[in-house]
Amino acid sequence: MAKTGDKIKGFFTGEKEEDDAEKIILQTEDGQNVKGYPCTPCIVGTWKDVYESEKIVRNHTDGTDEGDRLCALTQRSFLVCAYGGLIEPISSGQEEE
Repeated sequence: MAKTGDKIKGFFTGEKEEDDAEKIILQTEDGQNVKGYPCTPCIVGTWKDVYESEKIVRNHTDGTDEGDRLCALTQRSFLVCAYGGLIEPISSGQEEE
């Protein structure tokens, strides 16, 4: 069985692999179907382009100290994946329904 990195490489290079059981089919914005492996992100570093002047206190439920303060995220904030992708908010979450 191929490693995740090999699967992602094959997805982008179009290399064939014998095991199609794990592959998924995605639809591009222009309606074409693309077959590949599910993404397994490998996050590099921490959030970039954060709001430094506003801090959020992380609660103690995840085993950190109560005073652990993190920078607030904005809609411009992003994480970098080792495989070349960006992870970013698609909305502020503040929209009215």
